[in-house]
Amino acid sequence: MNNEQQNEQQKAIRRFFIGSFFIALVCAVIISEFVGEAFFLSFLISFIPGVMTTLIFFVTREKASRYYGRYLLVAFFMPFLIPIIVGLSLHFVDLNWDSTIDTIIGAYFLLGLPCTILGIVQLVLAVVCLPEMRK
Repeated sequence: MNNEQQNEQQKAIRRFFIGSFFIALVCAVIISEFVGEAFFLSFLISFIPGVMTTLIFFVTREKASRYYGRYLLVAFFMPFLIPIIVGLSLHFVDLNWDSTIDTIIGAYFLLGLPCTILGIVQLVLAVVCLPEMRK
């Protein structure tokens, strides 16, 4: 892979990361409108899947042309880790695994639609930002 292709891929990954940041910011603002002082926590929870997806893109960028479809699947399904992150964070608050599993299941029911919307937005962001990855 030549330097020009590497530079294009780094720019694409940077655009995806910045886009994920702004998506998480919008999600945090919307959530903080409904839940009083939850801005930072909701931003962090919304941003973690974007960071993880960016990390996967960055680590495996050399094989991007062969795995582009898999990248899109990762970008879509990564936000579905949000209920697990919420459940595990609540586990460290009360340290009870039974309530943690119930919390994770409840979080999937409660956050299913927002996670799907966030997944679709992140998928669209990946398609827009990462066309250079196909080359």
